[in-house]
Amino acid sequence: MITYAFPGQGSQFVGMGEELFDLFPDIVEKADAILGYSIRSLCLEDQLNVLGNTQFTQPALFVVNALTYLKEIRAGNNEPDYVLGHSLGEYNALFAAGVFDFETGLKLVKLRGQLMSKVQGGAMAAVLNFPEDKIEQMLEQEGVSDRVSIANYNTPSQIVIAGPIIEINNLKEKMEAAGAKYSILKVSGAFHSRHMKAIQSQFADYIQNMEFREPKIPIISNYTAREYEPGNIQELLLEQLVKPVKWTESIRYLMGKGNMEFKQIGPGFVIKRLIEAIQKNSEPLIVHNFKSNLGIEAFRKEFFTYCNYVVGGMGNGISSEQLVTKLGESKIIGFLGTYGRDIEKVERELSKIKMKLSSFQTVGMNLVYNMSEPEKMRDYFELLYKYDLKLIEISSYLNITPNVVEYRLKGLSKTSDNAIHTKHHIFVKVSRIEVAELFMSPPPEKLIQKLLEENRITKEEAELGRNISVCSCLCIESGKDMDIGMGQLLIESMKKRRDLVREKYKITNQIYIGLAGGIGTPVMAANAFELGAEYITTGSINQCTVEAGTSEKVKNILSEINLFDTTYVPSKILFEWGGKCSVVKKGTFFPYRANKLYELYSQFDNLSEIDEDTKNQLERKYFNKSFLEICSEIYKTQGNAEELLKDRNTMISVFKWYFDYAVMEAIKGNSESQTSFLIYSTPAMGSFNEWVKGSEWEDWRNRHVDEIAMKIMSEAEEIIKNKYRAADV
Repeated sequence: MITYAFPGQGSQFVGMGEELFDLFPDIVEKADAILGYSIRSLCLEDQLNVLGNTQFTQPALFVVNALTYLKEIRAGNNEPDYVLGHSLGEYNALFAAGVFDFETGLKLVKLRGQLMSKVQGGAMAAVLNFPEDKIEQMLEQEGVSDRVSIANYNTPSQIVIAGPIIEINNLKEKMEAAGAKYSILKVSGAFHSRHMKAIQSQFADYIQNMEFREPKIPIISNYTAREYEPGNIQELLLEQLVKPVKWTESIRYLMGKGNMEFKQIGPGFVIKRLIEAIQKNSEPLIVHNFKSNLGIEAFRKEFFTYCNYVVGGMGNGISSEQLVTKLGESKIIGFLGTYGRDIEKVERELSKIKMKLSSFQTVGMNLVYNMSEPEKMRDYFELLYKYDLKLIEISSYLNITPNVVEYRLKGLSKTSDNAIHTKHHIFVKVSRIEVAELFMSPPPEKLIQKLLEENRITKEEAELGRNISVCSCLCIESGKDMDIGMGQLLIESMKKRRDLVREKYKITNQIYIGLAGGIGTPVMAANAFELGAEYITTGSINQCTVEAGTSEKVKNILSEINLFDTTYVPSKILFEWGGKCSVVKKGTFFPYRANKLYELYSQFDNLSEIDEDTKNQLERKYFNKSFLEICSEIYKTQGNAEELLKDRNTMISVFKWYFDYAVMEAIKGNSESQTSFLIYSTPAMGSFNEWVKGSEWEDWRNRHVDEIAMKIMSEAEEIIKNKYRAADV
């Protein structure tokens, strides 16, 4: 196989294309007419010394690259198996693949160059012999990660960063002191970064109504490092402006296709040398194109995913940036956990995910309802809008809130065939039918009116919102903070209720019914689908993966538990109401201690009533702090906090403080506090460990969250197929 690779800006030189212009006079004439100047004179003479200016460089390179390609084909060479191009060169790849003709491509490139040349104040620098993670770490340390970012992953040892001129200049000394070679590039702007956002909308206005043909040759996108897919050409060209060029990953991906030859098509040797460096220093990237047929196909189409499998959000950073990114790369739905986290940290992680992923279509954020902090909940919803997240997973909601309705209704519009287009999708976890019915119904009219009065939605959004359900997906949750029910027995009942609600309110959208709780093996997944689940959600098994944001000590414990090493304890979220949740009991005293705290809560009205011996036990063995110290920490009080100890709410707050303390000690892996470790998990973790016993996955260091999803779904599908084969015999 052979791949043609087209160079981008930086490969131009005076004299390029000299042997080409006479071969294709008709095309040269068309180029001159579109550009308004002689392309031959620009490339061969450059009398005005403008070839290095972006608005001239890009059209010149596009023309020379295109003529070079046409010469290859005219010489009798077969079309390549794959095409790709570096930055501007990607437009030549699209031309070669038949997506558009020469004239259309040149007009696009002409506008692109003009727009990019107008963005002032930016700069770029090549960082050599300094790994990607160290670059990102330094940008964080210097406090510039919100302004400076990686723009090109050229080779494993050559990475280009982009940002404001002053920041790029200031980083030179710091980077060199850390051992990097640092070279500021001669460019006019911070290309392939957030600083190009200003021109993205203008470019979008130009291309949004253009009709592109489907590629006749597979094209590798700079943005995704994967093939273009049907219908996403406009999106990828727009994202390419503001996202990094994943050149290294693109070449590794093509190397993973087998015996691949690369040929540079265009002037100079830059691309040839980059490819050679990648081949020499990188392993091929083998990607398994996984797709599952379990569950209904409409779910996969609506959410742009390969399978009806969702990884639920886990709080306190356990559903980490790395975990969600890994899932996104494999087009599996995953939710970033926000519970127990500062909103600033959540935003930093969202920013990193957006930079790394080609699409946010399978990425969402998990929100656990917090009635005591409504403003904080509002801030999280603002993040959803800021980062254009189209999916949200909510739990512990017993009622519909204005924030939920606003998110669901924002962006509603009518399609050309008069259907309702929904921009935002809500995945809700429930364990009670009466709560489920609230979310399967349209938003309450009083909330729609409230949002209208506050100008938070438009009249059109309000009108359309009366014909859609609050949620798109409803997951029956078995054995979590609420009722410990048999979720699987509720599926048919829930589906019947759904159909009645849809008919009653004339709801136009689909509502998918899923199942969570106890799913840790292919057998359990197969059972869920056979019982009628339209998708499944997994939880605790993903906590014991390389990507999960918790300590090695916790992962070691989780990888060794069996079916009987978990138990139910009072839930922090629903502590006052006697809610329960499932936790690990092996290697920790937390279950005993949590139950003890609930007994004390039931027995006494406040902390001051607790006898001295019990108080000493709590302060010395459980909390490692006095009641007063904890009160000062919670309420930020100065001096004496004795009066607080007589308040029942203080007792609740102190006991809940212990839950937070126990979780964080586990996440940090503090051995001295292991007796207090709070590790949320279910018997699914034990069944998973039993399933993988004797395989490489027995060691959690080999467990990757996306591979687990693929393995569970593929084996579950095989289990069901075998069952039907046996029945046919």
